[in-house]
Amino acid sequence: MVLDNQLSVISYQLSVISYQLSVISYQLSDCSFKYIVLGENLGTFFSLITDYCSLLTEKSPHFSRRIKLCGHF
Repeated sequence: MVLDNQLSVISYQLSVISYQLSVISYQLSDCSFKYIVLGENLGTFFSLITDYCSLLTEKSPHFSRRIKLCGHF
C-alpha cells in the first residue's frame, strides 16, 4: 500500500515536471520567434538605408551632406 502511494506521488511529480518543461519550451520558442522578427525588421531597416545610400549620385546638390549621413566620411 505504501509503495502504491509513493508511486502515485512520483507519477504526479513527473507529470508536474513534464508540464513545467512544456511551459519552458513554449516560452523559449516564443522568445526565438521574437528575435527572428526583430532580426528581420533590423535587416529591412539597414537594407533601406543601404538602398538610399546607393541611390545617391554626385550630381545631387546635397550629396556631401547625405553621404556623411551614410557614414562614408
